[in-house]
Amino acid sequence: MRAKLILSTGGVAAVLLAACAVPPKPRPPVKPPVTVAAPACPTPAANGTPGPDSNSPISSWGVDGTAYASVVIGNVVYVGGVFKNAVSPTGAKVARTNLAAFCLANGTLLNSFVANTNAQVWGLTTDGANLYVGGDFTKLDGQPANRLLKLNPTTGGRVAGFNPPAIPHVVYAVGYFGGNVYVGGDFSLGTAPVIAKKGASFNASNGAFSGWNPDADARIESLKVSPDGAWVYVGGSFDTIRGAPHDKLARTARVTGAVSAVRYGEVGHPGQVGARVFSIAVAADSVSIFAGTGPAQPHGGPGGNRAASYASDGSERWHQTFNGDIQAMALIGSTLYTGFHGGFGCTSPGVSGCNLRVLGLAAANGAVGAFKPSTGGVLGVRSLAVATGGSRLVAVGDFTAMGSTKKLHGVAIFN
Repeated sequence: MRAKLILSTGGVAAVLLAACAVPPKPRPPVKPPVTVAAPACPTPAANGTPGPDSNSPISSWGVDGTAYASVVIGNVVYVGGVFKNAVSPTGAKVARTNLAAFCLANGTLLNSFVANTNAQVWGLTTDGANLYVGGDFTKLDGQPANRLLKLNPTTGGRVAGFNPPAIPHVVYAVGYFGGNVYVGGDFSLGTAPVIAKKGASFNASNGAFSGWNPDADARIESLKVSPDGAWVYVGGSFDTIRGAPHDKLARTARVTGAVSAVRYGEVGHPGQVGARVFSIAVAADSVSIFAGTGPAQPHGGPGGNRAASYASDGSERWHQTFNGDIQAMALIGSTLYTGFHGGFGCTSPGVSGCNLRVLGLAAANGAVGAFKPSTGGVLGVRSLAVATGGSRLVAVGDFTAMGSTKKLHGVAIFN
């Protein structure tokens, strides 16, 4: 049929198309964007007894620099330090700057977690649901971030509302208890009459200063809150806490920072630990502690490169001497796991080899136990992390092998 022209009475024309004309095709419906959920880490297999089952870890991803800090949240271990990439056991690299996350069950990179800082991460802790990060950085993913962060442990994104005051210098150690984050470092914070020196606490929700002030005369390099929440133990290079003499190790009230009268010291040198304290572990009774030290300080005794146990009155119960700094400590049951630089065993009866960097010591007397994997690398182990219930031990540092497991990149996960 042809189109017809029909004129109305008013002279207005309209064109009517023939019935056989092809109608326009309908538009296809718009599909919503597809959201792919980030893969979560699988649950690790059940472990019969707490602590490592062998001297060899699983094959794991790691980092291409040095890992200085670690913490476990659920099925994930978070690692901080100085590095540019996460590295697979085969050498494949994925960009991660100074902070990365790995699955405890199989050692793989947690791809969903991305949080890149512009400088070193020194300390990590958790409240069980969030990740707190301390260090020397001033940016996170290119945005201002002043040395203390609260992050989403799945995505690495900053948790809104946590806005602590600007910290002017390095944060070396981070801990959590009872709704507060505790940090030690090399900074002074606040204005007279309240100036927090070398340490401070912050409300874990909003970041406001919450009152703990150790007032140390030199840097705090290690920090541990007691299991009962009564004390914050601090170690470092200080000589005094709140004006009272405390050689490199002290016990402070968790709420206020008031220092205990207890003074720790090695045998023959009461009140003198003798060397900078790089690591601390606290026993279940909350008052007996363990400390790891660096090189000796000149006060007349050996003092340095030791793992030492102290009684509630501050007296030394035992010590083990190493060939390097004791950077890490973790308690699982009756075993004190100790990570360090250098070696151990060269001059120790019954212990062979000088390439050990992590050991299990009897907490009661310091005796070397069955856990003593040989380690490849120069510096060794910098941090130890423990999964809930002691089901997994994670050692991080700059080593390249552990036990019979080769091609590691500073992260070792022991089942």
